[in-house]
Amino acid sequence: NTNSFANSSERRKYVDVVLKEELGPMYVGLCNFYETFLGGVADLETAFNAVFKKCREGRNLLYRKG
Repeated sequence: NTNSFANSSERRKYVDVVLKEELGPMYVGLCNFYETFLGGVADLETAFNAVFKKCREGRNLLYRKG
């Protein structure tokens, strides 16, 4: 519980910065995001899988599990 810690405005601004860094952007209420924004992209899943596979290959991995 950070409620009492964040009561002063000076401390609050630091808590806000840390939370934004740790949690990143948060979006609420984006119902059906995939279908709305990406649903019309032909073969998106196939393209994604091909790109993701490439990111896991080679010496300089762009993605590694864990």
